[in-house]
Amino acid sequence: MIPSHDALTAIVTLPARWSLTRPRVAVVGAVLIVLLAMPGLWRLELRTDGKTLVPPDDPVARFDSEARRSFGLRDPMIVLLETRHPNGIFNSGTLEAVRSLTRAILRLEGVDPGHVSSLATELRDRVYEGKGTFQPFLDSLPGRAEEFELLRADLNAPAARPFTGTLVSEDRTAAAIFIGVPEEEPGTRSVLSHQIIDLVDGYPLPELDRVSVAGAPVAEALLGTHILEDLLLLIPATVAIIALVVWLGCRNFWGVALGLLEIGACLVTTFGVMGWIGSPIYLSTVILPVVLVTVALTDEVHLFWHYQEKLAAWDGQGSHLPLVEQTISEMARPLAVASLTTSIGFLSFLGASIGPIRMFGAYAAGGLAFCFVWSVTFIPASLAWLGPRAFTKNLREKAGIGHRLADALAPLIRRRSAILALASLLTLIAAAGMPRLRIQDSWVHNFSVSSPLRQASERVDRKLHGSHILLAHVSVDPSSSDVDPLLQPASLALLREFEEFASTQPRVGGVTGLASSLEAMAHFWDMTPAVGSPHSLPEAREARRLLTRYALIHGEDRLRALIDDRGAATILTISLKDANYQDTARLMEALQQFRPKSPSPSTLRIQFCGDVALSQAMIPAIVSSQIASLVLDLVIVSSLLVLFYRAPRFALLALLPTLLTIVMLFGFMGWSGLPLGVATSLFCVIIIGVGVDYAVYFLEGVTRARGRSESEPVSCALRESGPAIITDILALAIGFGVLTLSHVPTNARLGSLLVLGMVCCGLLTLVGLGALLHDSPKLPNHRVLQDELSSASTLQVRGEILSGES
Repeated sequence: MIPSHDALTAIVTLPARWSLTRPRVAVVGAVLIVLLAMPGLWRLELRTDGKTLVPPDDPVARFDSEARRSFGLRDPMIVLLETRHPNGIFNSGTLEAVRSLTRAILRLEGVDPGHVSSLATELRDRVYEGKGTFQPFLDSLPGRAEEFELLRADLNAPAARPFTGTLVSEDRTAAAIFIGVPEEEPGTRSVLSHQIIDLVDGYPLPELDRVSVAGAPVAEALLGTHILEDLLLLIPATVAIIALVVWLGCRNFWGVALGLLEIGACLVTTFGVMGWIGSPIYLSTVILPVVLVTVALTDEVHLFWHYQEKLAAWDGQGSHLPLVEQTISEMARPLAVASLTTSIGFLSFLGASIGPIRMFGAYAAGGLAFCFVWSVTFIPASLAWLGPRAFTKNLREKAGIGHRLADALAPLIRRRSAILALASLLTLIAAAGMPRLRIQDSWVHNFSVSSPLRQASERVDRKLHGSHILLAHVSVDPSSSDVDPLLQPASLALLREFEEFASTQPRVGGVTGLASSLEAMAHFWDMTPAVGSPHSLPEAREARRLLTRYALIHGEDRLRALIDDRGAATILTISLKDANYQDTARLMEALQQFRPKSPSPSTLRIQFCGDVALSQAMIPAIVSSQIASLVLDLVIVSSLLVLFYRAPRFALLALLPTLLTIVMLFGFMGWSGLPLGVATSLFCVIIIGVGVDYAVYFLEGVTRARGRSESEPVSCALRESGPAIITDILALAIGFGVLTLSHVPTNARLGSLLVLGMVCCGLLTLVGLGALLHDSPKLPNHRVLQDELSSASTLQVRGEILSGES
């Protein structure tokens, strides 16, 4: 049951009164909890693989797992060697680099030779004299001009056609090494990726050559590195900035010290619990430290400011403990409401279908709940322990801040019609940009334009078929009773037509499938005419024999990745250039709607798997989670405000600045082209939680002023609550602004959105609500105020008791 306003105040002040009477016990207990959580920090793990961001029960995720097991599929890592040599790759230095680098990669622990492909591993349709076995392309390096021409001719032969765009560029100025990274534990993938990156970075190359590394496994590994670099930079920077802002707000050493102590306790406890439970740090939770550091001290800013106001009016006689309890009692409801709304905002993510986003919401809410409990236990105990002298400096100077703020905003607040018209106009302009909002889904776009991985991916897109791989699982209608149904002439003809259709679609760089592989193998063994020819198609028995020879040339692993044992399903590899969500969605829809030019007895069933397919499944999950969390958050927060304040109008006023801010931010993203992604999708909940806090503190100030029959209650609220709100805005805006320094562009974009959101929400609260309430007849929560005033005598009695106990 939701407690009423007076019950809520009693609940919040109860632990505070206990802490005031037993300050040493409260402090020692808090420190003990932090020490118990600390060993969990050494159990934390980092998970940056994109598969964690796809709901495990999603049909695409389930099918992808099944396809990977059935076909032994692996995500490719691409090592690209480019040369500026006049002869392209047909020079001894570049070819030796390809061969030696391939051999070095094969020697690495965890590398499966069956999943490494380059000119140094592939066979050409040329045999050793007197042996009858096929030669690798780079078994012996060419030295004479005619040997280079022979190599060029072999690469141009029909049997080597699948290598163009994969192992060599079409203009023959680049060669590639493909490494299939295993799907075991994510840590293994990361270790192997870093081993290959380190090997390539330090590898000696000819002067005219350049090497790059791309692929989803590389992105995951480097993203983890960038995340750790971010944490080492962002956490100290955020703590330093927050400490500075708190100092500017309260001008007190002990205020800053207690604030920093709370931040440290919150981080250690939250991440220690994550370690003990075994929850890894995901892409979505990597910004959790910045969120906790930035939001943790919002309660303390208001507590310290209000406490110092009490000290400024205190005559210095008797114990200061009644002042501490009175401060906690008067701030109990806004503190509780602010903490609840912020925590519930994060808890709304528990309804998300994506596990890491649920974890982010749960631990963010848990961390903020810890901070609230700390505020009403450890902070009162510390204030009791330190005594009033610790907070009596600069009181007179701070007293003038509120007056200056009220005087500065008074001209704006009095222009009620102009301010409200301007806010409405800006909201309408922003709303017009919302339909332009686009979704960001590419791993590569998690890196800055100047990053080596981003540049490497662009080079792969220019030189080869593409760095993004969409896998199409193609099967024959299960009603077919043929043995090896895909190897029947009609099915092969249909597959070949489908491959040609796929290769003509936008952003498709190249397609490799069963029909083209069999055709190349037929040329390899000189079994022309080509497989798939409309007039001369091989029988299923001959096609199966070609597959047996395919395994002899390329290995059993490559055959397994091409077709299943029953000959009923195959994997089509579609290489994409600069893949994005909308274009890929259109491509997948076009492929599923494929219809042959002429009637065929076979019917193809097409499903998708692989990294790109998982990304396509991830985006709707993010969007649906964002919408569901936003709606749930608004419903719960508005309900709590109505229940706590018994006034729907109060709830509407408290939510109004936040709602307008969210509309403006979505519109800004649409007009500026800022995409909505995994990180940027988190801003709404943060804005709701913090934005409502601003309004609650401000409306509480207006209510108190009207209860005292002040002639200008809005100006009075600006004097009393405004400085703390301004300090909050600065702390949050500058604290979240540190995210703009992130090595991960999505986190930097989130930081920019939060800075804009904090400032916009603060202005709409102080100026917008101030103008709206200026000359307004009343704010409908006088029942709450009357109960507060009637409890003043009770507070006085409690203060006398505390004075006696002290």
